[in-house]
Amino acid sequence: MATLLLNYVYYSAVGHVAEALKLARGFQSANPGLQVHVALARRTAWELGTAVDWLAGVHPMDTPAFVSAPPAAPAANAALLPPLPRHWDYLITNDWILEDTAGRGSLWGEDLELVSYQRAAGAYFVGTRGAATADYAPHEWLHRLPGLRYDIDAQVQLRLPEDARAWVRERFPHEGPSACVLLGGSGGPAHYPATRSWVRILRALARAIPGLRLYVTGVRRRVAGRTATDAYTDTQVQTILESVPGAVDAYDLGLWRQLALVERADLFLSPHSGFAFLAPCVGTPWLTLSGGMYSENFYNGVPFFRVLPDNPQYPYGSRLGIRYGASRPRVPCMRPERLEQKIGQVVQGRL
Repeated sequence: MATLLLNYVYYSAVGHVAEALKLARGFQSANPGLQVHVALARRTAWELGTAVDWLAGVHPMDTPAFVSAPPAAPAANAALLPPLPRHWDYLITNDWILEDTAGRGSLWGEDLELVSYQRAAGAYFVGTRGAATADYAPHEWLHRLPGLRYDIDAQVQLRLPEDARAWVRERFPHEGPSACVLLGGSGGPAHYPATRSWVRILRALARAIPGLRLYVTGVRRRVAGRTATDAYTDTQVQTILESVPGAVDAYDLGLWRQLALVERADLFLSPHSGFAFLAPCVGTPWLTLSGGMYSENFYNGVPFFRVLPDNPQYPYGSRLGIRYGASRPRVPCMRPERLEQKIGQVVQGRL
């Protein structure tokens, strides 16, 4: 059987795992018998790859080990890349980190680790029948993988542990309508709504849907280098929980329990976040507050509603020279005076 390695070792945001699984599924679905393997950074939620039954293997890579590794050479890197063979029929690599860091005088932290890994992997892995660099439009580089097809409509369905589902039923018993709410992703506060905006949005939803339970979820603290939804302080989160009828603290549940809660919900509400890509992977419609640094480009055959901004500068991540860090003002479309004008569309989008 033909083999394919998708080398998708990139930043630790969960959305990159969802992207890798979606890409891998497109190749596996379109090429019966193809054995698809995925390599991911160990510090990301790589175990999501174990929640599908069509991958031949998922391989977490310990990227810090490559920083002090010997010069990139096959013999030296073989010790760091077990049990992966060197030769594959097809090789697809996400080496965006090399473009992200091009021209920098020095590298450190996660950037240095990822660049060191990709240089080692580039010297080690070989695609004997074809090799390509991953991007969001597979049809543009599919010709580099002769003999393979790609199914753009292939869907990822995560199979969650039954004990996680049972835990959610016991911990959060509820028979009525519910929504899972992610206040923000792993970016800085500038990318997400103000606390007052969230209170007004969630109150409007609670008024529109009698008996609605709003499970506010996230990860308060980073563990083992993984991302956290730390754009809001504990005080801000508590303000939202206390100000919105039917709001429930569902932080820090662990990945599988958190996903089981999302799976049970009638909808998932959030601004742009990679974790939100997982909602359609468990069959839950995503209602997203667009307007940050990036647009939403993850489609998985599940209803999807975007509350779009009016500002022509959106998405800001594609406009050079615009940077919004933790100490900067909010991106224009997330400022209360603009976002709160869209509350009617948020309520409409929940249908």
